[in-house]
Amino acid sequence: MTTVTSAPMRALTVRQPWADAIARGGKTVENRTWPAPARHVGTRFLIHAAAAPDRHAVLPLEVIAAGGSDVYLDHRSAIVAVATLAGCHFDAGCCGMWGEREVFHCSWPTSCRWPSRWRRRARSGSGRPGTTCWRPSGRRSGR
Repeated sequence: MTTVTSAPMRALTVRQPWADAIARGGKTVENRTWPAPARHVGTRFLIHAAAAPDRHAVLPLEVIAAGGSDVYLDHRSAIVAVATLAGCHFDAGCCGMWGEREVFHCSWPTSCRWPSRWRRRARSGSGRPGTTCWRPSGRRSGR
């Protein structure tokens, strides 16, 4: 049995197809109505795909031309990536095609896809996964 000794990571829930776009590294900005606390800048987050997709989502043509969101789109209620929050600022007409107007832009310049063999349905809760981790075999380890 393996015990996880690191501190719990924070998680950010994002609807599909946006969680997939962050996981692929193409979407570097997440729009929120609230600012991320400054203490979280530089922190690694688990990117959690919400149970319900964004029904109004329209993928930019650049994403569709590059192969679209065909890998993770069906993953819901699951961790799909790990990303580091680089900063958060209020809209100033910036952030290209991903930045919406009149909201806060949280920037995720780099992300790493969560291995598919480790993906499991997430439990709702505090947004902070506990000390349980998953081995590639699917068996739980830790407490």
